[in-house]
Amino acid sequence: MNSFLQSLKDAGASPITSHIRFLQEYSKTDKSLHLFIEGNDDPSFYTNFLKNIAGKKYELYFYNSKNKEGVYENYKKINWNTYNKNKVLFFVDKDYSDILNISYVSDENIFVTKYYSIENYLVNGKILKRILIDLLHITDTETIKGIVKRFKKEHKEFCSLMKLLTSWIIYHRSKKNKIQLANINLSHIFSFDDDMKICRSCRPQGQKLLSYLNKKTGNIDNSEIWKEIKSIYNKINYISEQKTHLRGKFEIWFLVAFINQLMENVNANKPKGEQKLKMNFTLSKSNAVEILGSRLEIPKDLKKFITHNLKNN
Repeated sequence: MNSFLQSLKDAGASPITSHIRFLQEYSKTDKSLHLFIEGNDDPSFYTNFLKNIAGKKYELYFYNSKNKEGVYENYKKINWNTYNKNKVLFFVDKDYSDILNISYVSDENIFVTKYYSIENYLVNGKILKRILIDLLHITDTETIKGIVKRFKKEHKEFCSLMKLLTSWIIYHRSKKNKIQLANINLSHIFSFDDDMKICRSCRPQGQKLLSYLNKKTGNIDNSEIWKEIKSIYNKINYISEQKTHLRGKFEIWFLVAFINQLMENVNANKPKGEQKLKMNFTLSKSNAVEILGSRLEIPKDLKKFITHNLKNN
């Protein structure tokens, strides 16, 4: 296998390999930033913000650590007496660490999202407006205002309805139960009506919610857990910022589902032969970060973090 193909094969490197590559690529004298990240979506989210603040003169080197623990492992392996902290940055999602009282090392060159994950930054009225204008080519001001208003109202309702599911997840995280959250299809639990109002099914796929969740996630804990879940629910109910505990991929589901239902409802009422509302591609949970990341205004906490480290680089 030639060296080019071998390098592609090695692209799925382990955290250890990422560390070795960092040691090989780091230089004290060049204009560069070395960035340790959790996964594949992260460059799509962070690159534009880094480039806009740092400028073209900085070369960016990304090191995929595969997960949050991998990022912190890489941080611990670096001898900070030798390497410039402000030149080597680490990016992690907060997830439920604060709610579960899980502590990680903190430092000026470690960025932790203030929300559950990077996806949560992408769901708001401004992003929806960009989607309507850029991707659906809707330009009527009053129409856009009406859609954004409905979106915000239903998003608030969705966040409220999600608290029970979030409490269930936090319970299992606290017990270290391995549950496959990727198998949960929110379309089985939530739906929009003709007026774009969201509602939750009492029996997703004909099952009680707990039975559905257990079946989809491979959970075998059938103990009486609702008392503990209710306690967690009461705790997060006092948290005013829903994005701190709402799983990012679930919030992205809401955004994508809202857009898809909007197109379906609008097109259902169009006379035959009239041009339908559509995108030139399919916006999905899997490509949302890649597509929407460049349309997002830089979050204040991220801007502060990047600016600080560049200033002291």
